[in-house]
Amino acid sequence: MSQRELKGWSPKTFKTYRQYLSTFFDWAIRYGYIKTNPVTPILSPRLPKRLPRFLSREDINKLLAALNLERSRNPYEVARNRAILMTFILSGLRLSELINLKINDVDLLARTIFVEQGKGKKDRIVPIHFQLVPTLIAYKKVLLQFSPESRYFFLGVQSRQRVDTHTIYRLFQRLSSRCGIKIRPHLLRHSFGRISIESNLSIYKLRDILGHASVSTTMLYASSSQESTAKSFNENSLL
Repeated sequence: MSQRELKGWSPKTFKTYRQYLSTFFDWAIRYGYIKTNPVTPILSPRLPKRLPRFLSREDINKLLAALNLERSRNPYEVARNRAILMTFILSGLRLSELINLKINDVDLLARTIFVEQGKGKKDRIVPIHFQLVPTLIAYKKVLLQFSPESRYFFLGVQSRQRVDTHTIYRLFQRLSSRCGIKIRPHLLRHSFGRISIESNLSIYKLRDILGHASVSTTMLYASSSQESTAKSFNENSLL
């Protein structure tokens, strides 16, 4: 029996320890203490794919209700926060992709968002959902009054530069405390993926929107949706 089995290590724990040791031995090679890395022949375990956590439509409605309680002396901040949250919910953008959006990336006439150099250094086009359009139109009007020469689409209130991750996380912390649901940008991305599948969006179209390298990653949203369907099926009487 291996030490991994004796100690009851999970694949993730084993992979972490292997990485620590490999890094140490790489350091030892670099300074001439040893010639080869003894960890190299040890295969890194493949981690099991977990179904992504997501928000239900009811949870999203609670989140939006919490957003309506946001108060600020600055009308730009109110409009921006709503636009940020709605963009996460209805586009599935990653946090880094959202904060790097430029004014010209958001085409409200064509109803598209251009994501430049997303994960994997790939450009892609994300369609703007019709429910997101009014929010972005209203926000852009306020944005151009707040900072007419702005290069970025979402700005910090004080700096008038690109909004930073800390500002978004502080917003999410406030909303989480109000609605009782712990939220993160990637959780909203997962929720978008699941709701899109439940709305019968093609798995291949969803892959392109989310910017996944492989459709197998996108299939996780289909799996989570099937679990929800099975649960609803077994909770309701058929006769």
